[in-house]
Amino acid sequence: MSIQTIQTDPPVVRQWRTDFKVIMKTILKIYLVSIFVLLVSGCQKEPTATITNGDNNGTETTTTAVQTSPSQQQTQIPIFNIDTNKVEQVDFIKKSDQQWRSQLSEEAYQITRHKATERPMSGIYNKVYDQGHYTCKCCNTALYHSNNKYDSHSGWPSFWQPIAEENVTTIPDSDGRRVEIICARCNSHLGHLFNDGPLPTGKRHCINSAALHFVADSSDISR
Repeated sequence: MSIQTIQTDPPVVRQWRTDFKVIMKTILKIYLVSIFVLLVSGCQKEPTATITNGDNNGTETTTTAVQTSPSQQQTQIPIFNIDTNKVEQVDFIKKSDQQWRSQLSEEAYQITRHKATERPMSGIYNKVYDQGHYTCKCCNTALYHSNNKYDSHSGWPSFWQPIAEENVTTIPDSDGRRVEIICARCNSHLGHLFNDGPLPTGKRHCINSAALHFVADSSDISR
């Protein structure tokens, strides 16, 4: 008659196995939580668009974050009316990409809706100093007056101030290098703001001609 001996693991080995299972479960939980966080943060990340940007030394293709202007969340915004000389509440203008494309020339569409930049010295208003004001190519909002236009020798129309602060909006570029200028009423890209302008503001509003329309009228007066 033989006696079978049942072997059992030493207590140390059993404890090690228990600890190992706990550690593996913890690692799995951490991994699953990390995947969930990455998925959520990816959904909340700003969308990007590949566009052609100018840096006042030519053009370059970059991928930038699509920024949302405060005016996009509003149906009515304050805009200075040069005819009444008052700030009035007007409807914010929002159109589909197809509507903008059908309304604008290809150059104006790429500049105003996709932030491209015209070549230096090529704009029709670069050397124009006739009396009048400049409106937004997309929505006809009055933006700049000839009284505030000067020759910056940059190759683009330059103004030391807009007709009214309400009519333009400034947004820092996603890379922090420059400050973008857009039309407050339709979010049309106009150009960029620099701190090398003349007195009294010391600002240079560097604007694409293709984003503007000139209205010859010496009777209106900028604020």
